[in-house]
Amino acid sequence: MEQPVEAAYRESGPSSCAVAQPLEWFPYAEGVHRIGHDGAGFAFDNEYPRHRVFVHPFELASRLVTAGEFMELRAGGYHRPEFWLSDGWTRGQSEGWEALFIGSASRGRGGA
Repeated sequence: MEQPVEAAYRESGPSSCAVAQPLEWFPYAEGVHRIGHDGAGFAFDNEYPRHRVFVHPFELASRLVTAGEFMELRAGGYHRPEFWLSDGWTRGQSEGWEALFIGSASRGRGGA
């Protein structure tokens, strides 16, 4: 029996690029909320005990970030303060951040 040199799972079709839905933001008001596991079913130990916390107002996006949006952040986001909380912006400026660092904190940074 003859084996093909470059076997394919299936015939290649035209590639498609999905278009992301418009990004919307949903506001959530501040308030006291109960968080943590309620006791029914499996939970990790760090989910106990259920307790009340004050949550500051926030917004949640209607979808996940796209690869293109992430690349835009990588390309210029380190120079745009509107993408940062004040503490992060201050630290990035003081440490000269220019790009996203992904990986072990010790690799390539003089660590052991």
